[in-house]
Amino acid sequence: MDLKEQIIAEYLTQGGGFRKLASKYGISRTTICKWVLIHQQTQTLFVGFKLHQLFLSF
Repeated sequence: MDLKEQIIAEYLTQGGGFRKLASKYGISRTTICKWVLIHQQTQTLFVGFKLHQLFLSF
């Protein structure tokens, strides 16, 4: 797991906020926020795509 994935996973599982993670890892709060938002959007699209495939198979 690379650092980006580790930070996203830590945010999603432990919370604590972007400022705390930014301070801990020395990465800007804005960058971490963007990473998390992109991750969440990607997961939403993936789930939507899988549901669409499921409904088309019936």
